[in-house]
Amino acid sequence: MKKILLLTFILLGLSSTSNGSVVGQAYDFEVDGIYYSVLSEESKTVAVVCGNTEKKDTPAYVGPERDLMVYDYTSWKGNSYRGDVTVPASVRPDNSPESSVYAVSEIGVGAFYNCDALTSVTLPESLTKIDIGAFHGCSALEELTLPDCVEWVGPNAFQSCSSMKKLHFSLGCSAILSQTFFRCGTQVAPGMELSGVENVTSIGQYAFYGSGVRIYPNWEALTSIGYSAFDYSTIEEVSIPAALVQIKQTKGAISFAKT
Repeated sequence: MKKILLLTFILLGLSSTSNGSVVGQAYDFEVDGIYYSVLSEESKTVAVVCGNTEKKDTPAYVGPERDLMVYDYTSWKGNSYRGDVTVPASVRPDNSPESSVYAVSEIGVGAFYNCDALTSVTLPESLTKIDIGAFHGCSALEELTLPDCVEWVGPNAFQSCSSMKKLHFSLGCSAILSQTFFRCGTQVAPGMELSGVENVTSIGQYAFYGSGVRIYPNWEALTSIGYSAFDYSTIEEVSIPAALVQIKQTKGAISFAKT
């Protein structure tokens, strides 16, 4: 293992992701104040989505490195989730047959976007995916535990969750994508506690940019770190595998990869 000291670099041309948004998903039904969009009638799965957005036919744009998302959410009407929310493992639409039970497998794109009055969320073991910007802007959310069955967490998932004190990432997820923790935990002293990252093999660009995350793991499984992953964050030192070397430096942005 080797340690790298993280310095502050000047970034030019930061992606519009830092002040962009996400494309909302229309909902198909609502139960107990939670909105759902049907993913598959065959497999009977649904995603939790925002209830106050219009359906969009234009998908989020994926940047040249396939994990940099650029959003346009100028038509968003806001979100209604607040207080304590418990997401069930399964749900049946009101007035539907007993057989119409859906497994809740995803938290959809921007599902809890900008829910600044949301104080806690309990997630079920049925989840496999936390989509792009799912909790972006949940500034009152202090703790969150992702089930270890979650296999994919999208970019910007916890961006600007400024009050986050403790978050357990999924042991079933091998990547922390672009801007996942962008400016997350910035209002917390001495910093946000992040756990459950032992199986992460790659960290995307700007993943912890400007964040208040406090983490010093020995990431034995790491094979790559995207450029500017830790810039302007409170993370001062990270232990990384000795095989990782600096592979490029563009406009002061450093990245690492396995040799």
